Amino acid sequence: MSWKQQERVASDPTRLKALLFPWIAKEAQVKPQARREITRNPANELSASFQILTNQASSPKLRAAIFKLLADIPGVRPIGTVHDLKGRTGIALAARGTTLGGADGVFDYQLILDPKTHRILGDQRVVVRAGDLYPGMRPGTVVERSAIQGPDWTNEAPHPG
Repeated sequence: MSWKQQERVASDPTRLKALLFPWIAKEAQVKPQARREITRNPANELSASFQILTNQASSPKLRAAIFKLLADIPGVRPIGTVHDLKGRTGIALAARGTTLGGADGVFDYQLILDPKTHRILGDQRVVVRAGDLYPGMRPGTVVERSAIQGPDWTNEAPHPG
């Protein structure tokens, strides 16, 4: 999206939700008995924000609107200090999710932020209940994580590889 498009989306909560959570619009078109409520868990919504905030340059207005939206999602909660994949100390927002396909697992998805700038450092999934997807794993085991090296603005041309 262009900067101007981002500013418009940030000003329109309905369009912002459609950008972050496209499955909500699709779900509305499906018969209630066919809906998969599993897609509407807070972990998936928090994870979707990670994808938008890290895969493209975002205007400050768009980032602020996304964080405001996340604050209003039931089940998204601050959990304090955690360490990311690179060992950096951050603060995290977490949301509970369940594994797909009847695997009976429960995990916390964590969005890790720099405590000073609130830039995203990374994300991770932490086992709450192992179920069939995470057999033998204890609660607290990190099963998936990623780190963001440091997206930032620059006025320099890309360096040749």
